[in-house]
Amino acid sequence: MTTPEILSVLKKAGKPQTAAIYKHYGTGDNVFGTLTSEIGKLQKKITVDHALALELVVVLADHS
Repeated sequence: MTTPEILSVLKKAGKPQTAAIYKHYGTGDNVFGTLTSEIGKLQKKITVDHALALELVVVLADHS
């Protein structure tokens, strides 16, 4: 998977109500509202990819 694909999956799986809950508990304003269970499913699809992880960190840091 690529970074744009992952971000797309996270955005599609996100729910505004879940994002509101996360924001209430201090995650900041820049959240997708994706349940951690959905993130776990995505993690199993990706497995281990260090280069992708570094790219996601940079993209998400710039996104905030």
